[in-house]
Amino acid sequence: MKKGFWGLVALLLLTTGCSAGNGGAIAARAARDKERLILAAREMRAMDAERIYVAMEAPKETQTETGTAEITATTEGIPRLVRYVKANDSREEIESEVLEGVLADYGFALIFFQTAADGRESVIFSTGKETDAGVTRGVSYAFDGEPVAWWGRNAQLTKHKGRYVEINPKGDAWYYTVPLGDGLWYWEKSGTVLG
Repeated sequence: MKKGFWGLVALLLLTTGCSAGNGGAIAARAARDKERLILAAREMRAMDAERIYVAMEAPKETQTETGTAEITATTEGIPRLVRYVKANDSREEIESEVLEGVLADYGFALIFFQTAADGRESVIFSTGKETDAGVTRGVSYAFDGEPVAWWGRNAQLTKHKGRYVEINPKGDAWYYTVPLGDGLWYWEKSGTVLG
């Protein structure tokens, strides 16, 4: 009964367009700001990695051989633009006015380039991390123009009233995406979409 109830609630939210927060503002701005987002997506692809993350992060302390703490950047505590492959990997500081500007202006937590198992390439601009609870939203760019499944993965998206929808097997989490044009897609997700 619970599975059916939550599936029905998720479907109701998806089909009626209910969305908390600033999702509408992100979608509207992205629709007006396509060239900048596409340029950012191309910069991510040019990093020549199967998958890579970019984010603004404050420097982290590391332990030296003598056991004393040392800051990893020259300017203590000031966020810097970094790239990395996995969340627990070391960070490489990079420079990009385009990527830094998109992160700051949209309030995105990160940008992620993904080459899926089928070779599709996409870029995810996200207000949260993949595992964040609650509603996470953002914009994706698909180099082939097709809808992007959750976190750039292969998935069966169901088209319903102009949206592409994915609901996890338990029925307690959902993801949807809608086209903004030119390969850009607005998306939202709630809960753990992957079964």
